Amino acid sequence: MRNHFLAGASALALLVACSTTGPNAGQSPTPGDSTLVTRTDSIARDSAGAMNRTDSAAAAVRRTRDSILNAARTSVDTAATAARTTVDSIAGNLTTSIQVRSTTGRDLGTLTVTEVAQALSFSGTLRGLPPGLHGVHVHMAGRCDAPAFTSAGDHWNPTGKQHGTENARGPHLGDMSNLTVGADSSASVLVVTRGGTLRGTTNGLMDGDGASFVVHATADDYRTDPSGSSGDRIACGVLGGK
Repeated sequence: MRNHFLAGASALALLVACSTTGPNAGQSPTPGDSTLVTRTDSIARDSAGAMNRTDSAAAAVRRTRDSILNAARTSVDTAATAARTTVDSIAGNLTTSIQVRSTTGRDLGTLTVTEVAQALSFSGTLRGLPPGLHGVHVHMAGRCDAPAFTSAGDHWNPTGKQHGTENARGPHLGDMSNLTVGADSSASVLVVTRGGTLRGTTNGLMDGDGASFVVHATADDYRTDPSGSSGDRIACGVLGGK
C-alpha cells in the first residue's frame, strides 16, 4: 500500500510541474519581448529628436539665406545708386546746351553739346533755316551779335591748321560736316568736331571767352581756307562766353 501512495504523489508532482513551466503557463511575456518594446520606443524618440533638429537646421539655413539675399540686394541697390550718381555727375560735367538764333534773333532750337573721347558732338533739331546744305563750324569766341555774327571770330583752330578735311594742311578743330536742311526748313543735327573738350585745360571751349556754333549760308567745300567758301553766317549759338 505504501508503494501505491508514493506512485500517486509522484504523478501529482509531475502534473504540477508541467502546468507551471509549459509554453503557455500564465501567458506572461518573456524578457526578450520587453527589451524589444523598450528599444523600439527609444528609436522612435531618437527619430523624433532628429527630425526636430533637422527642421531647426533647415529653418536656420533659410534665415541665413534670406539674410544673405537681403544684404546682396541692398549692396546692389547701393552700388547702382552710386553708379547713377557718378554717371549723372560726369554727364553734368561733359554736357551742356546752346540756344541757336537767326540773324533777326528768332529762336531756331536748342542743341546738346557732349564731350566724347576728346571730341565734341552737337545734336538736336533746328527749325527755320533755308533748305539745302549749310556749312557749320565752331568759332573761337562766345559772342553772337546779330545780324552778321562777326563777333564770333574766326574758326576755332588751336592747332594752327588750315580749313577743310580735304585740305592737306587742315583741318581746323572746329570744322564739321555740312548740315542738311529739309524742304520744311528743319534739320536733325548730329555733327562732331575733330577734337577738343568742354572744360579741359587743353583745347577747352568753355574757357573765359567761350565759343560759338555758327551755321553758314551755303555748303562747305571742305578745302578752301579759311571757311570753305560757305558764305555768310546765318545762325549762331553761344557756348559759354556771353
